[in-house]
Amino acid sequence: RYIQIQYFAPNGNWPNKSLPVKLGDFAFTTSTNFQETQLNITSVSASPGYTLEAAPIEIYKQNWTLDVDGNYTSDALSDGIIIMRYLFGNFPGDALTRNAIAPNATRTSSEIRTYLGEAGSILDIDGDGMTGYQEVLT
Repeated sequence: RYIQIQYFAPNGNWPNKSLPVKLGDFAFTTSTNFQETQLNITSVSASPGYTLEAAPIEIYKQNWTLDVDGNYTSDALSDGIIIMRYLFGNFPGDALTRNAIAPNATRTSSEIRTYLGEAGSILDIDGDGMTGYQEVLT
């Protein structure tokens, strides 16, 4: 499958901005069994003096979400507080979720801690390769 996007500037001054230029945003809806695919962007033709440079984009299903307590809702007053506590790292045992876990949570405090440990780089907000209190302050 392919999608063709065209841009035409009759006066020839496209894109009339400094290069590189963002050409667009893409939103995808996938089937429930989707795992991953590669998006290739190519040029059919280009105006004289212009070329398209685009690397393939890997699109994959993200299995980890901010719904850490498992109640199918990402909520600042439950999931958000738990994530902040986890990043600060000073909340042993049930203290991680005490007075923050949603009443309809499907994960226990221990399961939430394990789930947060599986987040990997998702919680690394500043991209320094580590997660900790710095992410909360970023």
